[in-house]
Amino acid sequence: MKKFCQECGHEAKATDIMCTNCGTEIIDINDKQQSASQTKLNTEMKPQKGKQPMSKQQKILISVVGALAVLIIGFSVWANLYFSKDSTENRFYKAIENKDSEQLEQLLIYENGSTATKNELDAFIKLADDLKENELKSLVNVVPDGKFLGIFQKHKVQAIDQFAYYSGPTEGLEMQFNNSKIKDQKDSDGITYGPLLPGIYTVNVSLDNEFGKSTTEIEVTLANSTSEKVSMDELPIGVASVNVVNYDGELMSKSHLLVNGNKVEIDENGESGNFGPLFLDGSQEVKVVANYPWGEVESKSYSIDSNYIEVDASLVSGDQLEKIKEVLLTFGEEMQDAKAQLSTDVFTSVTDILRDDFLYFEIDPLLRENIYYTGKLNKVELNADNMWPHNGLVVVHSMFDYSYAFFEAGEEPPALEDYELHSFVGLAYDESTQEWKVSYIEADNHEGVDPTDTLKGSEVVYAPSDEAITVSGTDLRAEMQEFMEAYTIASVDAINFRDISHMSPYLTSDGPRYEEALDYIAYLENAGITEEYVSTEVVDVVDHGDGSYLVTTHEEFIIFYPTRESQNRYETVVEVKKENGSWKVHKLVSTKGI
Repeated sequence: MKKFCQECGHEAKATDIMCTNCGTEIIDINDKQQSASQTKLNTEMKPQKGKQPMSKQQKILISVVGALAVLIIGFSVWANLYFSKDSTENRFYKAIENKDSEQLEQLLIYENGSTATKNELDAFIKLADDLKENELKSLVNVVPDGKFLGIFQKHKVQAIDQFAYYSGPTEGLEMQFNNSKIKDQKDSDGITYGPLLPGIYTVNVSLDNEFGKSTTEIEVTLANSTSEKVSMDELPIGVASVNVVNYDGELMSKSHLLVNGNKVEIDENGESGNFGPLFLDGSQEVKVVANYPWGEVESKSYSIDSNYIEVDASLVSGDQLEKIKEVLLTFGEEMQDAKAQLSTDVFTSVTDILRDDFLYFEIDPLLRENIYYTGKLNKVELNADNMWPHNGLVVVHSMFDYSYAFFEAGEEPPALEDYELHSFVGLAYDESTQEWKVSYIEADNHEGVDPTDTLKGSEVVYAPSDEAITVSGTDLRAEMQEFMEAYTIASVDAINFRDISHMSPYLTSDGPRYEEALDYIAYLENAGITEEYVSTEVVDVVDHGDGSYLVTTHEEFIIFYPTRESQNRYETVVEVKKENGSWKVHKLVSTKGI
């Protein structure tokens, strides 16, 4: 039979002796009925007395006991609800929503029951922002976690342990996850970090090895629901190789790379082997240190952002560039003067090779046609950023702006016409004199110069001198130039074929030159010497007044000895006269090296 409080009507358990709602003593109905019968009996047997009221102390005691009972019951209800699984889960997601790391610290634990650090909790919150709730639930579980006051079951949120794995060289490598050092375990293939909470971590990576100490950072997301290792593929560590695109073995044989101040060799093709490990994210840099005949030149820095990069070596320093500009300006002036004077003797800025080429291609045609030249240099433009090595030379993209005119003997020079010569100029460096010389010039008709420097010319008008006009005033100079070229080529053929018949058509029948040449050919044959013709320039023609002329030439040959070869220039004077209407060499007057 159910029991109810006689004071407030609250249902009570069979074992309750006091009302849990108001604190009033519970009286069993059977006892009450028995007591009532007894009371009735006593009443009938004894005279009735008046009911005694409760004292104040009794009332206070009853109120306190009732209040305590209510408090205990309420606390029990609260504790059961607060530490329940559902309540714990709700508080967990509320803390994530509020980004409350302090609250999460009380709720979130590792699989081994340990608590997380604030830095890891920050990573966890960052990940939670990127995930939907059902995705996040795959990374956590609500689990029992002891009892509150030894009575009420508590729960916490257990995260699935995460592990980050790096596969690669580990020497000198250190990592921190959100500025925290994490337990790691090395093996033969790499290193494993963890356990960590699921999260998005900023990983600070430092590498300290022979290439110096360097740092970088990457972002790693750890969100594996099965605790499998997450490979840190984002980590840009590896070996690299470099190719110097404009490498020239003749000029740069002693060059090398600098990687964070560490020297790395390059081979005869301008390529390095693999070097590292180092960061490949552009945070580390490489320079080319090129050793040229004109000095050491260091390139700009190139970022190493992959396993293979291509770089350019710088060719000249600032000081050497100024010298090159000076030579180009001088060359531009001397080209105008040489054509005006019909002589290469004015050149100070060119090699012997260019001197001969200029004579052959620029001056000889004027002499043959008995044409004069006048001109002036206006300016020279060059692109210092467009220079490259080629066959031991430095090539510069240049433009020579000049004004010129051609005219014949007895004519006044016409008005000058403007012209721009776009060209590639090859410069040779003479180590003995430490000077730059122009070795060749090649016209470029397809590409304009994008100038970095403009050099103003003197605008001096170069015109033929009286000597040039005197020598070239008739066809004599042109005739002599043509004859002496043919004579010299025939002389070389006679030497190489050991047969004077190649040159005898160019010799007088009664002159000493025939016997001189015959003896010289025999001498060279015994010595095993041959020659290669390079050039001949008539520099002077003097009339003897007896029908003969003293002709001075500058000649160049390559001489092949049994064990070596050399390129030599000579100044030769011969006596020339006409025989049967043709020019002939009568005798050799002198010859000397120049």
